[in-house]
Amino acid sequence: MITVRKAKMEEAQKIMDLHCDTVQRVNSRDYTEEQIKAWLGVRKIEITQGMIRDGQFYVAVDDTDRVLGIGSIKGNVLFGLYVSADHQGEGIGTALLDQMEKDAARVGITQIETESTLTAEGFYKRHRYGEVERKTVTIARGQSLKVVFLKKVLL
Repeated sequence: MITVRKAKMEEAQKIMDLHCDTVQRVNSRDYTEEQIKAWLGVRKIEITQGMIRDGQFYVAVDDTDRVLGIGSIKGNVLFGLYVSADHQGEGIGTALLDQMEKDAARVGITQIETESTLTAEGFYKRHRYGEVERKTVTIARGQSLKVVFLKKVLL
C-alpha cells in the first residue's frame, strides 16, 4: 500500500538520492549524458532540507516507509515529480500528483503550472495538464534542456 504525505527532515538524503537515480535512469531516454550531469550539478542537502521545512516536499512511501516517489510544489508551481525507476507505472506518480493538487485546492489555489521534462510530458497530459509552450531552458555547464510548460485548472 502506498501512502502520500509531507516529507520528514530525516528523508532529505533519500529524496536527493531518488531524484538523482531517476534522472539518470529514466530521463536519460530524452536527454544526453552531458545534459543530465549539468542538470544534477552539485547537490546541497541544505536546499532539500529547507524545502522540507517549508512544506514543499511530498513523499510516496510503502508500508515499510521506503520512499518510492517524491514531489515538490510551492504555491501554484509544481517543481518536480519523480518516481523510482524501479516503480514506474505503479500509480505512485498519480497518487503524489492527486495529493498535491488536493492540498493546493484546499488553500484556494485554482491552477497549477509546471515546466515538464520531455520524459514526463505524457504523464501530465494524461492528468489533464494542457500545453502552453515548448521552450529550451539554459542550465549549468553550457547545457540546455527542452521542456514543456503546462497548466491545469483545478476543479
